[in-house]
Parts: sequence; structure tokens; C-alpha cells
Amino acid sequence: MAAAAANGAGGGGGVPRPTNPMVTPLLTDLYQFTMAYAYWKAGKHLDRAVFDLYFRKNPFGGEFTIFGGLEECIRFIANFKLTDMEITFLRSAMPTCEDGFFEYLSSIDCSDVEVYAIPEGSVVFPKVPLMIIEGPVAVIQLLETPFLSLVNYASLVTTNAARHRLVAGKSKNLLEFGLRRAQGPDGGISASRYCYMGGFDATSNVAAGRLFGIPIRGTHSHAFVSSFMGLDDIIDRTLTSSDGSNKCKDFVSLVQNWLARIKDAGSLRGTFRETNLSELAAFTSYALAFPNSFLALVDTYDVMRSGVPNFCAVALALNDMGYKAAGIRLDSGDLAYLSIETRKFFRAIEEEFGFIGFGKMNITASNDLNEETIDALNKQGHEVDAFGIGTYLVTCYAQAALGCVFKLVEINKQPRIKLSEDVTKVSIPCKKRCYRLYGKEGYPLVDIMTGEDEPAPKVGERLLCRHPFNESKRAYVVPQHVEELLKCYWPGTSSKPREELPSINEIRSRCMGYLDRMRPDHMRRLNPTPYKVSVSAKLYDFIHFLWLNEAPQWRVTGLLDSQASDNPIPVRFSPVESPWVHAASRANGGRWYAVLAAGDDSATTLSGIGAVTHESLKQQYSRLCLILHLHPDKNSAAAAEGEFKLLREAWDELSLQHPPASAAASVSWSPPPPPHQTETPPRPRRSKWRFPCPGQCARCGTKYTAICDACNTLAMVYVKSPYLATTIESRGKTPRLEDRGEEAAEKAYKLAENRFLVNDIAGALRAAREAQRLFRSLPGLANAVAAYEVHAAAASSRPSGSNASSTGAPKSKPGQARACTRTVQCPHCGFSFVSLIDDEFFFGVKCVHCKQQVSTPWWRRPATAGRAPPPPPKPSPSPSPPPPQPSPRPPRERETPPAPPPEPAPPRSGSSKSWKFRCPGECGRCGARYTASVSVGTWHIKCDECHAYAMVCVRSPYRATTPDIFGALGNSQQRNSSSSRPSVSRACNFVCHGDGRGEEAAEKAYKLAENCFLANDIAGALRAAREAQLLFPPLPGLANAVAAYEVHHAASRADGGRWYAVLAVGDPSATTSSGIGTVTHEALKQQYRRLCLVLHPDKNRSAAAAEGAFKLLREAWDELSLLHPPGSAAASVSWSSPPPPKRLSGRRPGRRSHVAEQCTARTAAVCSSRW
Repeated sequence: MAAAAANGAGGGGGVPRPTNPMVTPLLTDLYQFTMAYAYWKAGKHLDRAVFDLYFRKNPFGGEFTIFGGLEECIRFIANFKLTDMEITFLRSAMPTCEDGFFEYLSSIDCSDVEVYAIPEGSVVFPKVPLMIIEGPVAVIQLLETPFLSLVNYASLVTTNAARHRLVAGKSKNLLEFGLRRAQGPDGGISASRYCYMGGFDATSNVAAGRLFGIPIRGTHSHAFVSSFMGLDDIIDRTLTSSDGSNKCKDFVSLVQNWLARIKDAGSLRGTFRETNLSELAAFTSYALAFPNSFLALVDTYDVMRSGVPNFCAVALALNDMGYKAAGIRLDSGDLAYLSIETRKFFRAIEEEFGFIGFGKMNITASNDLNEETIDALNKQGHEVDAFGIGTYLVTCYAQAALGCVFKLVEINKQPRIKLSEDVTKVSIPCKKRCYRLYGKEGYPLVDIMTGEDEPAPKVGERLLCRHPFNESKRAYVVPQHVEELLKCYWPGTSSKPREELPSINEIRSRCMGYLDRMRPDHMRRLNPTPYKVSVSAKLYDFIHFLWLNEAPQWRVTGLLDSQASDNPIPVRFSPVESPWVHAASRANGGRWYAVLAAGDDSATTLSGIGAVTHESLKQQYSRLCLILHLHPDKNSAAAAEGEFKLLREAWDELSLQHPPASAAASVSWSPPPPPHQTETPPRPRRSKWRFPCPGQCARCGTKYTAICDACNTLAMVYVKSPYLATTIESRGKTPRLEDRGEEAAEKAYKLAENRFLVNDIAGALRAAREAQRLFRSLPGLANAVAAYEVHAAAASSRPSGSNASSTGAPKSKPGQARACTRTVQCPHCGFSFVSLIDDEFFFGVKCVHCKQQVSTPWWRRPATAGRAPPPPPKPSPSPSPPPPQPSPRPPRERETPPAPPPEPAPPRSGSSKSWKFRCPGECGRCGARYTASVSVGTWHIKCDECHAYAMVCVRSPYRATTPDIFGALGNSQQRNSSSSRPSVSRACNFVCHGDGRGEEAAEKAYKLAENCFLANDIAGALRAAREAQLLFPPLPGLANAVAAYEVHHAASRADGGRWYAVLAVGDPSATTSSGIGTVTHEALKQQYRRLCLVLHPDKNRSAAAAEGAFKLLREAWDELSLLHPPGSAAASVSWSSPPPPKRLSGRRPGRRSHVAEQCTARTAAVCSSRW
């Protein structure tokens, strides 16, 4: 190579010295020498170590990287030797070190070092070692910083150049113009070299061209054009023809003649008038100097009116003398537009004067181009043939550094691992071999790392490839071609053959070949597909075995169980606020042993401890911590959030009971009882009319009786009606038993997660164990069972005062308002239901059964420490009074609550209901302040300026929020109409907070409804969805979800009205009630179509509920269409509506009055019109 000739042979077996003379053994960090001294002082400097050089993330937001810098690394180690001057400097920098260390430094070289690397110019991916360096640990430590410096920038610039090549395409020329913008001379030289490796065609750097043999290109600048004043500046005007047979004595006159002909050409007439003669003189002078490579910069004055016509005149004159111009360069303006217009001008010249090929004249574009700019030009359309790129290319503006690291993976044949809380920073231990597996189409499928002693993958043999840290990501691969990536480039003292360093053109060809072989979705700019990097099954097991062994064991002091004592026990850290951590202890004192599964034969994580000691507990605690905490990908996301806190509390408690060096104690507690199995009563089966099966055998065509009498084939047939049946599995391959078991286990596992989300820990554990029984090897299942067992052990005995409706409420700081749930009894129908209220205000809510308003706002005394807040005032069981008559004027204020709480509120500004003050809010329409006298509560107020009505929530004399959900009435007729505003403040009995809290609470209730449905709690899902509807009716998708839950709830009926209830026929409690008094075929068909449109799965957020409800609607229509065929007489609806979900025992529903029904209808009408 040219570089070798320039630098001369070094001391490394003929390998040249590094290109940059500053690359010496002192080009490193000081701590490398301090570590080397520490190794030498400890006698470990000769230990055989293995280091991996790799990177963790692909640059520029892509999914590939090009490896560069290998040749410079080999040159460095081949000539690694500290000189006497360098030793003298180190003595002065490290005066405390012994003289023997410096004698050791003066004697070392890299003759005992082995280097294995991926060939330079290859496409590489994260975690795969680019280089493996093996040798004495002190020597390799001194190589770390130089290697990282030589590889980081080289690979980054090569990758950047390859990305520009991909976006520009193979047909375009790429020129590197970045020397003037590079970070110093060494950066400019390296950038030119590695840009050429990455796919560029030439460079403007003359020094790089001399050192590496890269083609160089260059034209002239704007200064050259501006330096000419006119044609008189040209002294020598003669030009000899290309064949030497003719000589033009006045080439300038020839150029002027062609310019006049172009100006008078018919197809070009009017495109320009007079061109800049100084620019024409500059072009003519440059053409006389370089007639074979004339390329002009045409944007000094005006591209289309001067630059391009002047260039064409000179190019045509050169053509007369047998020369061919090279083209033009655009350095400013709209490059896409100017290139297209220039191409049109060239084609017009070709057609006008008959010069073949003139229309294909080369057009080069520059001006701070980058990858995004070239991509935008491609999308706009352009006629550029070459791109000159500089600043963004050599400085790698989009990525600061590649981020290569240098990690110890083995020392003295003992694998080592580096752990981190960030899983991406965990290293892969031991010396490895790397392979690239190719598929049938020739694309690389996966890079796999194996242990050094493992057999290599074979073509045609199935191989299990596993993600290094995520156990759920795995796949079997049958490679059609196997390529070993790591090759020996410096064998040291071993007898392994050494790979020769390729030339720069060979490296460039390798890079272009890899870019062509890679799958296109890995190489695209937007949303590229990540390439798979995996390890073998044996290496995966070894990584996690070493992980568990090397992870440190720690002690965290947490909250001790002090339920029996009122005095708090001093702790070192504050307790973690979590509903699982605050669960009550076991009644028999064995809760913490159950959490650690010590002596619990029923737990899957059984410790096997017969006698409890400090060490045995510590070992079990560390084991469970590693399983349940350090590998979050192995656990159910919801369950894994709390069990680690329980483990810490259990260890804090038991480590005090069993201190170090204490005697072994027997486990004398009983294991926790198994999860309670609820007995489901047998469901009464409905007697069905039997008829001959309408289907026929799919194998022979014979009609069914019980089994096919002709071919004795069994088939699964779904009978929908006497005339319609579908065969589910009549033919085809029957699923394997293990496949069906895995599918059932997946469903059970999903059910377990959903039950855990609704705080049904026992149900989650039952479902998870059932999944484990069906398919034990399901990924992540064993760890999930262990997590559920921890929660079940911690929550096996809760205090008697716990309430299911309050345990799930979120914790809040003292004095901070929060939402909580309370049981409210409707005074109109007697139905009890759970409602979400605020700590400070209890807003009026609607009964979920009769839709009547239940209560009015009331002030709540702040809860004192250690006491629960007082319950809301119990409504009287007397029937509700008739609604007030609508007045011609809108109500000025709300009615006073019937009775204040028994205990008055503490003195607080604005908290008294009897104290009136001026409303602190202002009109949302005109901005005027309200003048009405109000108290704390919700008011329907009229603005005195714009006469608009608004619902105002008064918090204090200084704070009020205006939801502005009703808006301003448009005219005086609407303002005076009593029918349009019948007690709006009472009709719309929900409050929409201006700060979005109502919507936020509704979102939470909606989420709870979805979780309840997934956990098969249909009644709970319906309750939660209706509660969300009370809080914020316009929540997207909520109305459709309520309708879907109503269908599922109606389908659970056991009487004869089940299918009527599914279609909401005659059910006034359903939101999708049909209002049908008599049932006919047409009425049922209309209601069925209406519900199908509402409950279509594509229109619902809750896909599971909508899909099931859609199927139930189909079944209901199949049944009822047979009972009410076309043309049948109308039948009355004689069945009772389905009961509301989970009515409390001991409550007798009252009877809704006619006035209450009218109020409900009026309320619904007002709400629907407003929303």
C-alpha cells in the first residue's frame, strides 16, 4: 500500500507503523499505567486475560454499523514499544512507582498478544465483539484507550458514509469535501480514508489521495470567477485540438460566436439576454487550462441567466476542438429546481445543434448536504448526478460517538461478568466464537455467539438462538450458510495462521457487498427492523448462572411488623408505600417465612430449609431477589412491581430473629392454606328443541346422524339453527396435544395477570398454577407463580377492618384531596351502589338503577390522624319529593342541602355553607366577574354582562372553576323558555371539573372496568363502566363499552328472557333499550342491526368485550328469529328486566314513581343535547 511505502516497515514483522505518528504507547489514559503498576505490584501482570471490544447501540438511529479502524490497530500493536524518552517522562509523571516497574515497561511488547477481529468493512451489530484481545492483563490494559480511539471514529465515519451511499443510490457519485470542516488535520485525513471505505467515490483531500490512493477531485471556487474583470484579462488565447492536428489561435472569439448562436436559437430564445462577461472570461480561462476536465461553478452571479449559458458556450467551443466538458456544479439555491431547469437547457442545446450526449452533461450539487437533504431531494425529484458532501459527513453531526467499550470477559480461564442495573450494560462473559447464519434467500438472519469449546453451527441443522437477557425471545434457525466472523489478525506466539491486511479498495468492495446482501428492512432510514443478535442455549444458561453467582447480596432495613404494639419501631429507611407492603401479617406468625418460602412445601420456590439459620435465609433471599427483581423481563409486569418489596421486609424481619452465628431453629409454622376454591353452582340447562343435524360430512358428503355412517369420521359441528351448521374441524391436521396445552396455558396465564390487576391475588395464583399444570415450560410462568405466591403469603390474613372498596384506593399525602369510594343507597328505589367521591366535596350522583339524583354536595370534615373520615349522611328511606316546578327564570342558586353534617366543619375560609360571599369566578365567554352571592358548592349562575349561564364549582371565596359544559343560550327566546332549562343544575347531576379531574377519574374507572371484564367479573365491569359514565359521560368509547358490558351481563341470565335481554328488548335499564312494547320480527331485526353497529369490534376500545358481545348478539338473533319468524303476530314482552349487578342483600328496591321516570327522561334529554 501507499501508506506502507510512506511510513516504512516497522518492527512488527514488516507491518508498517501507524499512519498518524502521534499514535504511540503514550496515547492512552493515565489510569491505564496506574492499573498496570497495580497489577505489577500484586504480581498479576502476567495473568492471561481476554477482553472484548464492542458497542452497545447502532449510531444515527439505524440498525447497522460498518466496522473500521482494524488496520491501524494492527499497525499499533505490531510496533508497540516504549522508547527511553517515553520511559523518562513516565518516571517524572509517576514518581512514587518503583524502578522495577519502569524496567518492566521498557521490556514489554505485543508479541504475546493475540487479536481476533471481524474483517474491516463488514456490517456489524451491537454486543457482537468487533475485536477479541488476549494476552497479559497489564499489556492489554495499555491497549484499551488507543484501540477505542482508533475504532470509534473510524467506524462512525464509515457508517455515516455508508448511510449516505444508501440514500443516494448506486448510480450517483459521492465526493467528500470535508477537510476544511474536519476536527483537525488527523480528523480530516481519517475522514477521507474511511468515507472512501464506506462508499464514496473520491475526495478533495490531496494528502489522503497520496497516502491511501484515493481518487481526488476538484474544480474552482467563486473567488476564481470573481477575479476576472472581462475577456481582455485572457492573454494566451490559443488552444490545440485534442488530436494535435489543428490549433485555434483565438479561442475566445470561438466562445463568443457560440454564445451568440445560443442566444439566437429558436428553442432558447428569451431564456436569457446578456450574460456576465467576467464569468465568461473565467470559464474560458479555466477551459484553456483544463480542456479535458472542464467543470464550472455556475452560481456565482445567476445560474440560469448567466452561469449555464456561459458554460454551454465554452463547452460547445471545446467540442469543436475535440474536447468534452465534464459538467457544472451548483453550490446554492433550490438544487432540485435548478438541476431540472439546467437539464432542460442541456437537452435543448442537444436538440438545437445536434450534439449527441450534451443533454446528459454531469450536474454536481453541494451546499451543506446531509442524509436528510439528499432524501428530500429524492422525494422532490432532481437531475443531480453527483453530490459533494463535507460538514455533516466528517463531523458526524447526527451522532457524537459510537460508544465502543473494552470489557474483561475472562482471566486465567475464569469467565468474568460486569453487572448493572441497566440490563443493556451487562457484559457477556467468557471467550466466544461468533457466526453469521444465512437463510434460503441469501440474507443474514442472525448473529450468534457461542462458547469457545462449543461446536460450530452446521448447515441444515436446527439451532436454538436465544436473546442474551430476555428469555421469551428465542427461535430455532436452520441455516443455509454459516460464516464465522472472527479471524486471527495477530496470532502472537500461537501457531494460528494470520490473516493478511486487505487494501483499501478491497475493504470498500467488502463494504458494498455487505450492504447489498443485507435485508432491506434492516437498512432503511425510517423505522428499520432490528437485526437479531443471540447466544447459544449453552452460553445463555452459563450467562445467567454466572449472573446469579456474582450478584452482590445486600441488606435493606425496612418496616418491621409491629401490629401488636402501638409504638413504631425505629427503621433506617422509610417504608415503601405499596398496597402489597401494607398487607396484614399472618395470624400464626409465619407470614415472613411464607414470603421467603421457607418450609412451605406448596411453594414452587421451596427453599428446602429444614432448620433456619442466618446463612440459609440469606441464600434463599438472594435467590428469590435474583429471580424476581434482577430479571424484570422474566416476570409479569404487574406482579413483579410489589413482590421484591415484600422480600426485603421479610428479610429485615427474619434477619433480626436469626442473627449471624445464631443456632439453627426449626421451622415450626404451618404453611399457608391453598387459595380458596369457590364452588360454582351448576348452571340450569335450558331444554332445547332437538332436530336432525343439518350438516353433512366434509369428507364423503353424507348427511349426519350422530357420526358419519358412511366413513365413520368424527367431526366437530356447530349447529346454529335447524337449517344452518358449520363444521369446525372436519378435515385437516388435528393440533398436537402439546400445542393445545400450550394455548390453554397461555389463556390461563393471561387470566392470572388480569386477576392480579383487579387485586384478586388468590384467583391469580389459582390460574397461574393451572397454567403450570397444563404447560409447565411456558416462558415466564414459573417466575410469575413465584411472584403470586409471595403476594398470597403476604396477604393471607388481612385485618378485620379492611374494606375491599378502600384497599385499592390510591394513597395520598395528608391534607391532599383524593378520590375514594363509598356505598350510597338510593332513596327512590332502595338500590345500593358504590360511587367515587372526593375527600373535600361529595357531589350529587345518579343511581345506576333508576337514574335519579341521590344526594347534593356536602362538606366533609378533614380526617384526623389515625381516624377514618366520617361517612356521608344517610339518606332518609322516605319516598322522594316531587321535583320542583320549572320557573320562567333560571334558578339563581342551588337549593340549600336538607341537613348539614352532625359535626360542623372546622373554621376554614370559605368552608361554611351558610356563609355567603361574592362568586370568585369570571365568565368564560366575556371575562366579566360574577356578582352573584354564593357559598361553597356547585352553582348555576347567569353573567350580568353577556347573559350567559354557566355551571360554576365554588371551592372557596378565592377559587372557583367553570366547566363551561352547558355554554351560553343563543337568544332571548331560549333564555326565557322554561322547557329548555328545567332545573339544569339538578338535571345534569354530574360535575365536570375544569382541571380535568373528572375525566381522569372516569379514565381510571374505565380501566378498572376493562380489568374486571378480563378477570371474568362482568357485574363489576358494568358497575365500574357506569360509574365512569357518571363521572365523565363524553369519554371516548365509554358509551359503547357500557353497551357491551350490558350485553354480557344480560347473557348471564338463566331464565327464558336471556336472549331478549341481550337485545335489550323491553329492558328500560339498558342504555341501548329498544323501547319495543310488542315484539315482531321486523322490530327485532331493527334492534339487532342497531346494536351491531354500536358494538362492532372496530368501533370499541374494549376489543375483548365488543367481540364477545357481537357474538352474543348473533346468537340472540338466531334464537329469537326462530321464535318470531317473518309474518308472525306481534307478541308482548312478558319477561322481567335483568337485575342490576350485585344488589346488596337485605335491601328492597322501591318503586319508581311516574314523576321520577319523567325526571329521568328529561335529564337524559338535556344531557344528550348538551354533549
